[in-house]
Amino acid sequence: MGWQKHPRQGQQTRRQLNAAEIARLTSEFLEKQVYLREHLVEVSPYAYYRDMFPEGSFEMENHMGERRPNGLASVLDDPEKQGRKYNRIIFDDLAMIDELMDRVEFVVVPPIGYSGRRRLSKFAYCFYGMCIDLDDVGVSEIRDLLYQMQNKLLPQASYIVNSGTGLHVVYLFEEPVPALPQYFESMGKLKERLSDMIWNQYTSRDKNKQYQGIFQGYRMVGSQTKISEACRVTAYKSGEKVTLHYLNQFVSEEDQCVFNDLSYTSREEAKEKWAEWYQRRIIERQPIGNYKLTEQEKVRRRAWYEAWKERIRQGAYDGNRHYCIGVLFNYGMKAEISQEEVLEDALGLVPYLNGLTEKENNEFTEDDVYSAMIYYDRKYIKMGRRGIQKMTKIDIGETKRNGRKQVLHLRLARANRDILCEERGKKDWREGNGRPKGSGTKEELVKEYATAHPEVTVTEIARALNISRPTVYKWCGCEARKGANKSQNVDQGSLVLERQEKAVKRQNKDVYAEYRGISSEMDRLLRKIERMDARFRELSDATDERLRTERKILRHSIWEAKNELNRMYRNKSEGKEWETCM
Repeated sequence: MGWQKHPRQGQQTRRQLNAAEIARLTSEFLEKQVYLREHLVEVSPYAYYRDMFPEGSFEMENHMGERRPNGLASVLDDPEKQGRKYNRIIFDDLAMIDELMDRVEFVVVPPIGYSGRRRLSKFAYCFYGMCIDLDDVGVSEIRDLLYQMQNKLLPQASYIVNSGTGLHVVYLFEEPVPALPQYFESMGKLKERLSDMIWNQYTSRDKNKQYQGIFQGYRMVGSQTKISEACRVTAYKSGEKVTLHYLNQFVSEEDQCVFNDLSYTSREEAKEKWAEWYQRRIIERQPIGNYKLTEQEKVRRRAWYEAWKERIRQGAYDGNRHYCIGVLFNYGMKAEISQEEVLEDALGLVPYLNGLTEKENNEFTEDDVYSAMIYYDRKYIKMGRRGIQKMTKIDIGETKRNGRKQVLHLRLARANRDILCEERGKKDWREGNGRPKGSGTKEELVKEYATAHPEVTVTEIARALNISRPTVYKWCGCEARKGANKSQNVDQGSLVLERQEKAVKRQNKDVYAEYRGISSEMDRLLRKIERMDARFRELSDATDERLRTERKILRHSIWEAKNELNRMYRNKSEGKEWETCM
C-alpha cells in the first residue's frame, strides 16, 4: 500500500494575483519595510544566515569526513525544472544561499542542521533556532508586537523577518540544541505555547491561528515573496540570541522544554518485554505500522474515515482546508482504503471547501488536494488525535476517563457498580439482567410451527407467533423454505410470481437514467453509487457482526451520495453555473 506519486503532485501552484491586489499588498509591504528600518537594524541575507549558522557549524564542501551536519534548502518551485521539488545542501561557506536567491522563485530554509540531503526528522542533527510565523500583519501589528516584547510580555526575538503579508519571529539559540527524538515532543509543546502567545489579537489581523512543527522550513531571506519579484524577504535584527531557559520563563511548567535524563530500555530487555515487536522491527526491519489489519479493525477504521468526512463539512474553514484533506488521506491509509478511492472522495469535497474561501486569491483547487496526498504515507502512521486537532483545529473528542488511565478508570467503575448492587440488595450485579431465567429460546416454537405448516412463508410464521423475522430466520431452514415456498407458490398460481416478476423489472430498470450524460462529475458519482449498491446487496444476508456494521456504513454513504446527486441535478435543471459537486 505504498504511496504512489500522482503525476500532478509535486508541481507548486501559484495563484495569480490581479493587478489591484498586487498593488495593495506591495504598498503595505513597503510601509512595513519603512517602519522596520526606522526601529530595527536591517541585515543582509548572508549576515542573517551566518548568525544562525556560525562559521564551523557545517561541513565544508568536498570535506565529508568531518562528522558535521549541513543545512538544507528545499526548493519548492524551480521554473527551470518544471516546478520540481528538491533539496540542496548548504555547506559552511553558505554559497548555496546566494546561488538560489535570485534563480529560484520559492525556497525555504529551516533553522536546523541535518545529516545528509533528506529533510526528515530522523536525520535532524541539531536546532539552531525556533521560528514563529504570523500571517496578515500590518504596520500597527508590528508596532504592537515590538511593544509587547519591550515590556517583556513576550520573549525578545533575535530577528524579525518581513516575509510578505506576514512576519517571521525568529529566536536563535546561543548553543545548538541536539535533535534527540526524546525531546521532540517537549520542544513542540514549547513552540506551540509560544505561538499561541505571540499570535494574538494585537499582532495579527487573522483570527485563525496556525501552528507549525519544530521542523518547519521558512521562506529564505533574500528570496522573493509571494506578492511579486520586487518584494524580497528581509531580515531585521531585534535582539540577541536566547536560551531554552529564557523561553521557558514565558510558559507554564507543563509546557517547558527541559532536557532531563531519560531512562532507556536495552535491546535485551526489549526482546523479553516485546518479543513480537522485536522480531518485526529489529530482526525483520519492517517499517513502522507494517502489520496486517483484521477485518474488524478495517471496519472500525473505515468508520473513522467516514466520520472525518462529516467533520470536514462541519469544521473546515479558510485556513485549515489543506490539513483537513491531508488527514482524510491519512485516515484512508490507516484503514487500507485504496488511494484512488480516497482521492475521488477528496476531489468531491473541492467545491464545498472552495465555497468557504474568505481571503482573496485563496481558492481551494484540485491542486491543493494533490499536494495533500503526501499524508497517504506510512511515515505518518503515528499521526494521532492530538496532532490532528492541532493541525485542523477540529475537536475530535476523546474517551471520557476523567484524566485517568483505562485500568484505573475501569477499576473505579466496577467498584461503583458493586456498591450500587449491594445497596439494591443484590448479591450479583448480573441478577435481573439479560434474558429471564427459564424463558428459553424460540427455537422449539418456530420449528414446531414450521413443521406443522410447511406452506407458510417466513413472514407469515413471524406474524402468527408474534416474533421478529430475524428470529424465524435464525431457527428455521431459511434457504430450503425459500425454495419450497417459491415452487409451491408458482404451482399454485399465486400472486407471489407476479410480485417477483415486478421486483425483477424494478431491479433491471435503470433508475438513474435521467441523471446520466449530464456531466462527467455526475457520471463519476453514479459509478460510485452503483459500486456501493452492489456491495450493499452482497451483504443483505450477512449475519456476521463485522459485515453488518459495514452494511450500515454503506447505507449511510449511499444515502449521502444520492442526496449529492439530487442536489447536483437540481442545480443543473435550475440553470445554475455548473461546478464539480459530489
